[in-house]
Amino acid sequence: MFTIESTDENKRCWLSGVFETASEAKAEIARITRTEKTLHCLKEIDIPQLPVFVIEDHGFTFGGIELVEQNLSSHSSQGNDDFCHFNIFLVSERYVPSEPGCDEMGMLMHWHVTDDYLRSANRNGFVKMLLKSMNDT
Repeated sequence: MFTIESTDENKRCWLSGVFETASEAKAEIARITRTEKTLHCLKEIDIPQLPVFVIEDHGFTFGGIELVEQNLSSHSSQGNDDFCHFNIFLVSERYVPSEPGCDEMGMLMHWHVTDDYLRSANRNGFVKMLLKSMNDT
């Protein structure tokens, strides 16, 4: 699979597309208006097909439920239920924003992982809900 990862002058990152083929990704990146303030990079990821989970935690990683479970296990509670440790996105089909290169990741199914999700009593239920979401796509 292929992604277009975008970064602005403030180092804010987002995905400007997720595609199953290189030709789709190349066609989309060609549609993006170039500016000096935003960098758009075409990247190949080692995932054979959709759906895929995307972990946003100082960059993007892609994988299945095992990746999500690893990330949940590698973070510990901060004692603040409002603290967001990382975000999880579910891409179940080709993702392309309505305007090439813009950030519309909020339109994807996503979860902000807070302390509540890290508590062992809630973690298993959260993982089951994520699996159900993935299987329902």
